[in-house]
Amino acid sequence: MNAFLMLSDMDTKQTLEQKAKTKERIVFATMRANIPHWQPPKGWDKLEAGERLKRLESIQKEFNKLKADNNSSLLNKLNTYTVQEEEEEQLKKFMQQ
Repeated sequence: MNAFLMLSDMDTKQTLEQKAKTKERIVFATMRANIPHWQPPKGWDKLEAGERLKRLESIQKEFNKLKADNNSSLLNKLNTYTVQEEEEEQLKKFMQQ
């Protein structure tokens, strides 16, 4: 999601409405992929483009935080497994002596 959003942000020729629509497609598709029955908020289309952009950027920030938390939690698990594997390997070597 971030790569596509960064690419869309690089396009300086887009109007505010076009930027909002582009971000909306990317963010909403990501939300639907992660939450199967997710729907846009009621009255979304009635909001001005600037307000929609602001809200989409908030969703993006929250999604990034969740992703970062999940990644750090996964890294901690991987590190734990690596340490356990090393300890098991040392124990095997000790037992073979």
